Amino acid sequence: MGLKRKIGLGVALIVGTPLLALVGGLASLNTRAGEEAVRQVVERIVTGAIPGRMSVHTIDVIEVLSPPGIVRARAIDVRFVTPEGAEVIHVEHAVVEFDALALLRGSARLRSAEVNGGVVTLEPDGSGGTLIEAAFNGGAKGRSTSPGVDIELQQLFVRNMRFLAKLSPTDTLELREITGVVEVIVRAEEPGVIVKLDEIAATLESPRILGFRLKVIDATGAIRGAHDEVVQLAFHASVGDGQLRGTFSFQPDAEQPAKVAVHADGLLANIATMGVMLQDVGFGGKLAIELLGGE
Repeated sequence: MGLKRKIGLGVALIVGTPLLALVGGLASLNTRAGEEAVRQVVERIVTGAIPGRMSVHTIDVIEVLSPPGIVRARAIDVRFVTPEGAEVIHVEHAVVEFDALALLRGSARLRSAEVNGGVVTLEPDGSGGTLIEAAFNGGAKGRSTSPGVDIELQQLFVRNMRFLAKLSPTDTLELREITGVVEVIVRAEEPGVIVKLDEIAATLESPRILGFRLKVIDATGAIRGAHDEVVQLAFHASVGDGQLRGTFSFQPDAEQPAKVAVHADGLLANIATMGVMLQDVGFGGKLAIELLGGE
């Protein structure tokens, strides 16, 4: 047996079936069998890295880019669920670039992605954390069930997304038509998933503010697991003929989990001079909106 063949067999034994399946898929990119092999490997490795599960219905139009190991793929119907099966992220369509070799070395790195359509759901898990935390690294702060690999999803350019914050079993804050840039980070040695948000624009479908839909013009902030305030967001928005700047926070185990504080002008500024505190906008007291007047 030649030296090259011995080396080849040795490598195969060391890296095992996942690499063989991945290489087989990359070697036959124009076939459904090859694309299906890559889909199964990606799904299995990512699911193995988190407490929850990730599923991908279809991966197609795959190509290998430079540097070697970077794969560009179109993924259809991607879902992340908790160990109990609650869905926290659904992506309808995404074109992604990921490092296949880094994935096999134990680091899930998504270099960039264009995400179109889907839903992100933020819901308390009943123990001071959220279901997103349960899906990615185990749930409530203080529970050490983080994955054994680092996960970095960089430069996710999103559009036509929805965000649901379930404040109670009957009350849900809903943002629609979301566009912007998102980054997701999970560290193997640190509790809590981090989702960074930048250049976010959206429409607040529910609740309405004085009967108007609030239009988010620009927002930045983060969703941070293992923190008391899971969501911290600074935003510039318009409602009716007025402009406002403010902050939004979400603390799942608080009596009033969602709080908004705004500096307003126009009609809202006039209302704010009366010291209005909108404690209940049809959300069972779970959302507080404080109008602070102009800056």
